[in-house]
Amino acid sequence: MALLELKQVTMRFGGIVAVDRLDLSVEEGSIHGLIGPNGAGKSTVFNLISRFYDPAEGRIVFAGKDLLRVAPHDVIRHGIARTFQNVELFRGLTVLGNLLVGQHSRFRYGLIASALGNLVPAVRREEQEAQERALEVLDFLGIAAYKDAYPQFLPYGIQKRVEFGRALVSQPRLLLLDEPAAGMNPQETQELAELIRQVRDRYKATVLLVEHDMSLVMRICERITVMDFGKKIAEGTPAEVQSDPAVIRAYLGEEEGAANA
Repeated sequence: MALLELKQVTMRFGGIVAVDRLDLSVEEGSIHGLIGPNGAGKSTVFNLISRFYDPAEGRIVFAGKDLLRVAPHDVIRHGIARTFQNVELFRGLTVLGNLLVGQHSRFRYGLIASALGNLVPAVRREEQEAQERALEVLDFLGIAAYKDAYPQFLPYGIQKRVEFGRALVSQPRLLLLDEPAAGMNPQETQELAELIRQVRDRYKATVLLVEHDMSLVMRICERITVMDFGKKIAEGTPAEVQSDPAVIRAYLGEEEGAANA
């Protein structure tokens, strides 16, 4: 079954059509790749799903619900979490603190009860559960040793894992990964591929992945959608997409594509 569906979605910025009547269906439990040359509209699609933007036309349905009726700050509460192209972490918080913030949507108690803190047993239990969940995710990601460190002083690869963890602790049904391998060396990229599979299997999270590293995409994605100039130009399995003439033209150009074919 489709967990996420975009139906004839269009996004315009003035006279520029960034996304043009896009149909996209992501099956629950899958790892789905969204690829295309720079400027194809991939990040705009993520921003539409995250509700940073309102589409000019079309529908976005998540778990049977009209996502366009959900306020941007409530998207995570409905089960969608994401990472970003550039690492976006809270510099004034430790690694553990960043993962605790990532669970705010799961807290059941309001401002007054939270302000009383340890004076309210239910709040105390909830905070303890949040800390245990954060530590479990840090251990799963192999970065528990950095829990008390401030992320800006850590290597880039570790920062990327912290951001990954902050999304994961919100217990998402859909995890949007925006260029997770950017800036990683080949060894880190290989480890990331295995990590994404483990996230899908262990946490039952469907993954929608935007990535320029084609070796990673082809290795882990069961289905791939290809965009160019805002339009979907191809969709299928990795083998089908790699051999599609439209995809070859988009990445290599008309003459080079013909020569390589």
